[in-house]
Amino acid sequence: MKKRLIREADEREKPLSCYREEELSRMKLNFYGFDTSYHIARYYFVHRTLPFRTPPYLAKHRRGQGPQKV
Repeated sequence: MKKRLIREADEREKPLSCYREEELSRMKLNFYGFDTSYHIARYYFVHRTLPFRTPPYLAKHRRGQGPQKV
């Protein structure tokens, strides 16, 4: 019961449809934007090829912030 009330309050604050639209707009940028990293990563995945480096958004340890703690 409590979980349902919390979910309803969250839905009133920001409906799931808003999250869906935000995600679709980001996906559209990935597919049709100027950044080709998605297509390169997809190519490596489909052809089972190892990429030449880890993308910066995944390699947080290379951003100069020092070691990341989990």
